[in-house]
Amino acid sequence: MSNAWSGRVPEGWKPPAWVPAWRWVAIVAGLLAFLCAVLSPILPLNQRTVAVDWPQNGVLNNVTAPLDSFVAEDLRIAVPCSLAQQLPAEGGNLVSTAPVRGKNNKVNALYVSADRDSLVASVRAVPLLVVPRAQQDNPNCRIEVQADAKHTVVRITGVGAQPLVHDVPDPLLRPQIVGVFTDLQGPAPEGLHAYFLIDTRFNTVATDLRLGVALLGFAATALALVALARFDGLDGRRHRRFFPPGWWRISLVDAVVVGVLALWLMIGSNTSDDGYQLTWEVVSPEAGYMVSYHRWFGVAENPVTWYYQVCSWLAQLSTAAPVMRLPQLLIALACWFTISKEVIPRLGRLARRTPAAPWAAAGVFLSLWLAYANGLRPEPVVALGALLTWCSIERTIATGRLLPTAAAVIIASFCLGAAPGGLIAAAALLVGVRQCLRRFAARAKLVGGGWQGWLAVLSPVLAAGTLVIPVVFWNQSLAGVIEGNFHVKTTIGPNRAWYEELLRYYYLMLPTADGSLARRFGVLIAFLCLVTAALVLLRHRHLGGLARGPAVRLVGIFVGTIFCMTFTPTKWTHHFGIYAGIAGAIAAFAASAVGPSVIARRQARIYFAASALFVLAVAMTGLNQWWYVSSWGVPWWDRPPVIGGYQIADLVLALAVAVALLAFWQQLRSSPEGERDARRGGFWAWSLPAVSFAMVLFILLSFAKGAYAQRHSFSWAKSNLKFVTAGDGCALANDVLVEEDPNQGLLRPLNGEDPRQALRGSEPTQFGSDPDHFWKKLTTTFTDYTDISPDEPEPTAQPVPKGEVPLPFGLDAHAVPVLGSYGVNVPTSVTTGWYQLPPASPDRPLIALSAAGQIAGLGMNGVPSGPESDQLVLEYGRTGPDGTVAPLGATKLYDIGPSFAWRNLRYPRASLPADADAVRLRVSDLSTAPDQWMAFTPPRVPVLRTLQDLVGDQPALIDWQVFFQFPCQHPIRVRDGMFEVPKWRITPDHGGTKMNSERWMSSRFGGPIGVTQRLLSPTTLATYLAGRPDMDWGSLQRYTPYVPEAVPAQLEIGFVEHSGLYSSGPMYTMYGKDEDE
Repeated sequence: MSNAWSGRVPEGWKPPAWVPAWRWVAIVAGLLAFLCAVLSPILPLNQRTVAVDWPQNGVLNNVTAPLDSFVAEDLRIAVPCSLAQQLPAEGGNLVSTAPVRGKNNKVNALYVSADRDSLVASVRAVPLLVVPRAQQDNPNCRIEVQADAKHTVVRITGVGAQPLVHDVPDPLLRPQIVGVFTDLQGPAPEGLHAYFLIDTRFNTVATDLRLGVALLGFAATALALVALARFDGLDGRRHRRFFPPGWWRISLVDAVVVGVLALWLMIGSNTSDDGYQLTWEVVSPEAGYMVSYHRWFGVAENPVTWYYQVCSWLAQLSTAAPVMRLPQLLIALACWFTISKEVIPRLGRLARRTPAAPWAAAGVFLSLWLAYANGLRPEPVVALGALLTWCSIERTIATGRLLPTAAAVIIASFCLGAAPGGLIAAAALLVGVRQCLRRFAARAKLVGGGWQGWLAVLSPVLAAGTLVIPVVFWNQSLAGVIEGNFHVKTTIGPNRAWYEELLRYYYLMLPTADGSLARRFGVLIAFLCLVTAALVLLRHRHLGGLARGPAVRLVGIFVGTIFCMTFTPTKWTHHFGIYAGIAGAIAAFAASAVGPSVIARRQARIYFAASALFVLAVAMTGLNQWWYVSSWGVPWWDRPPVIGGYQIADLVLALAVAVALLAFWQQLRSSPEGERDARRGGFWAWSLPAVSFAMVLFILLSFAKGAYAQRHSFSWAKSNLKFVTAGDGCALANDVLVEEDPNQGLLRPLNGEDPRQALRGSEPTQFGSDPDHFWKKLTTTFTDYTDISPDEPEPTAQPVPKGEVPLPFGLDAHAVPVLGSYGVNVPTSVTTGWYQLPPASPDRPLIALSAAGQIAGLGMNGVPSGPESDQLVLEYGRTGPDGTVAPLGATKLYDIGPSFAWRNLRYPRASLPADADAVRLRVSDLSTAPDQWMAFTPPRVPVLRTLQDLVGDQPALIDWQVFFQFPCQHPIRVRDGMFEVPKWRITPDHGGTKMNSERWMSSRFGGPIGVTQRLLSPTTLATYLAGRPDMDWGSLQRYTPYVPEAVPAQLEIGFVEHSGLYSSGPMYTMYGKDEDE
């Protein structure tokens, strides 16, 4: 990139004859493009309107309409009081917007109901108006409800001279709507009416005017850039080639990087939000926009959606992991070859000739990329965009040409349109603005015309910078984007302030996947390179063959990015992925700068090596933990790495101290003259690539070991290889085994005795089966440990008769006995009778039983878990000719937890002796503590089928953490502003469900759980991970409607044209900000 043009205008310069015309072309086209861009968000759109009018088809029926915005834009209900005559004396539901049964339905929906004494209109458990039940005999009495963004009004007419009115001017009182439900039956009576207009403000498409203006803006931008390119030719030089010289030559380091990235595509980790983004991309075509599916009441994700839209097109071809990860692989290759072929040569002769420089760049780049960027998140796009922006600015500085600056502006604007972290590209623009302005000034003189020359060179850049606006507002209004981002998302959160940026670094140092050793290392080594580069630039005026200007601008980009990231609304560590490209570039400079050509003092170079080792030591104090299934089989996923009883972090720290002492000794023994040696000492420059590639190798070997450990179960390596070789991309759904009917696998007592007597055994025991004891502490639908009031039982699909308690996992409480020790404060034990094992078969690989309480069992990898005072042991034996059983041994069962909750203990049949044909249980509770108890059912040998076979493509609520692992399943769609009603739910492991899904997707924050809880009762099925009975993969829930006869509502579809400034009012935002996010 030699600066062949001095930038000076020759004396007597006269622009060619074509220049005045093209000058006006550049000005008019550039300003026209800018005008089209800024007008685009406010131009009209066609909005799809959807309404529900009930009763439908002239009859009273229950209909479902689960709104993703939770509340309607406009709701109007009218109920004649006389209809209460059709209800029994104890009352019932006249009209409601949710079923009578359901979790928290009364505190969320609208109910017009009757009891023995009154007629009540209540909204969100607030009785707004009440009249005596006797008004049912008044033919003029009428209850009316209206709710919109301004107020909620209940009016009762016909009961006096003036109507009774209760007007609440609170938009948050609007009731949630999941349908229209009633206890009334028969033909639709006169006067009964319910109507609601669904909030579809984001379901819009561009009008012909808006589309035409956008296309005109694109064409004008292209024309303005053509004019700018013509102005670039005024210096009389040929246009430079697009690719740098020798770009096709592949070096050894290039081959290594390509090989690592290709291998990582197949065996590497997913990122935290892959399922989150994949759901958007799969659902958006039917939703009509990029819907915020898991939170925020269905707002649009605009303006940061263009990258997700590209991935959505790819998802229409295949949702298999290798296909969805292909863009990241291509972006990674583009990043690396930009560093290798463009950035390193630009850093100067010394960078090109230092062997350690490309290896350092590769090591640092890979360490960040493997840890942060192998998923569907947009950070890889931003990392590449920042590099390309810097390269384009450098071309302008080096050549004086302005078209690269316009390209830089386009790239930077699209980076910002891909993710909030795209501000890094703005930093890349700002660091070169002073030098670029000089080039613009010189080019404006060549163009001539005074102020017209300045406008001619600046207008195309202005057009280029605003080109992204019509793209991100392609089918969304300015008012809608403001409402979604500055009202809904800001109100609910997370929305951290700039001064809370330290949280990101706090998370990085926590013992979690956010602060894993790989993530720590990538960031810390990047910061070490940054500090080193900054110190070298400040300390040394002459860099011995390194280019100061480009290096200063690289450092400026990094520092500017640190500043810009403080303004992102969330503080997760995955945003550090945007550093990958710039960090690799700075690493190349740092490796060149710590050589003897720049830093002559040997001890300084050795201190740098000690610092790199110290960074590695700090990183190794973290866990080798990855997201969800990616940690399966990986060594040290739950602890810092250890070898031979010694923490690797301590060993590396000792080595770092030894190297630092060597540097100190060198400092003491060397004279200023003797320590300067520019011919030797390059050895220490290799410390940076050595340490970086040590981490890269550690990561790859960890995943190779994980793939081997999971060879009989699920791993990304096995799943991706299966897709490549057999075309099966259903991933984890092929390895989750489901017990569809647990009653089918119950074992029969060997001697044919009664199942209840067989469970109690022949010896007296204090274990009991009183449902008033331990069942009070358990929920059977959600299988979690929680206090359940016997007077207010949890909602189930059908009411449970008083005195009966359902069993979990679909077990028949009438046929399956249970024993428990809750309330027993003395040591007790029981030995059950023998149960006969059926012949072994591939679809029955396990022995299982349902249990609750605290139990000593086998945890992950067979490690003992639970209190030793509470023993449950499976004893196995062989049946003799006389029918007696000879014991062969005993074992604890695998227990994936959590403690107290109902769960399924299990043990693989293959681990029993081949001649074992009978089993029994030996159970003891030796603790007298009231909070240590246990309960259990008889053993069973379940009949299993894969989740893929059972669920297939039936609609399912798939939690955001897991959809990437279940790409063949059918996430419930969003159509016409409503959720599809699911039949299943797939959740992550217990910890992920409790900490992430149940909070992030909750009703409070506008997630789909707020819809399913109103309509459906969940039953958790017994499931197991093939080949790994010790692992908690997650759970599968079967949904049963509270109102099975309810049918989808018939919709009234229309279209209306609105300005981009039109708003139908503020959206519902429930309780406000999530302070804990």
